[in-house]
Amino acid sequence: MSSADKALILEGYVMKDKEPTIIGDASAIYPGKGWTTGVAVPGTMTRYNYNGSVVQYELVPKAVLQRARAYNGTLADRFGGGIPADAADEQGNPQELADAAYMRALSVDGGGAMARLSIPKISVNIAVYHTTLDDVLSEGVGHIYGTALPVGDPHTYTVLAAHSGGVQGMLFTRLSEMRQGDVFYLDVLGGEQGYRITDVRTITPERMERTLQQIRDAHQSGDATVTMVTCTPIGVNTDRLLVTGVRAPVPQSIPAASTQRDGTLIAVGVGVAVFALALAAAIVVRRRAKRRHGTRTR
Repeated sequence: MSSADKALILEGYVMKDKEPTIIGDASAIYPGKGWTTGVAVPGTMTRYNYNGSVVQYELVPKAVLQRARAYNGTLADRFGGGIPADAADEQGNPQELADAAYMRALSVDGGGAMARLSIPKISVNIAVYHTTLDDVLSEGVGHIYGTALPVGDPHTYTVLAAHSGGVQGMLFTRLSEMRQGDVFYLDVLGGEQGYRITDVRTITPERMERTLQQIRDAHQSGDATVTMVTCTPIGVNTDRLLVTGVRAPVPQSIPAASTQRDGTLIAVGVGVAVFALALAAAIVVRRRAKRRHGTRTR
């Protein structure tokens, strides 16, 4: 194998007939915009196939994880112990997009996907991407810049965010149903990580940065910790719901999260659809009434 071939492998590619080919494939549906008020639909993420060349397929995850761990080791120096609530420069440009080390670390499919999140209790099974920019949250769950990449190592703290509510997709709409003791899972490069929920709280947006730091500091000496964040109440979005889990053993058979088509999803979807139709009907009636009123007064 040439040095050029090895370089491609270390970047997350394998050689096929001397042409670089990204391992696996990815697809997504793209609605919605704006993570404080919008909603998104889950995409599907690369599913790695490790049945090919042992050398090629085993080098990739090791190299990608090694780079992610190296990046996590720089967080204290990069952010001074803080978790930026708004990672923008003086011109308002997102700093994370200019951070090549961040954007490349744990980018397992070449398109920014780093993991897959499964929450069986609420039928969530969606991709996790770098950043929480609008276009990212229109596809799935975003990783909050300044927190650890989800490699599952002890003493690491990861924060994930997604939309709630709306007709375009569920995502974290049912996150409020989660309770202490419930579990969720992250699939990173084919390795399953289990997390058991230890804390559920609602805060105001201005307390976000400080609260995330407090949760991180409380778990610094323990196992990997992940917090999931979304807006609440649905449709109002004045507060933030934080659901935190700590690394836990993975069962031999992980419960499958449905494709978000269970009874609760149907009920919520029907309710949202009925509300939308009622609102549209009210607008039409009001406009017709205005037209009639205008005709009579001429």
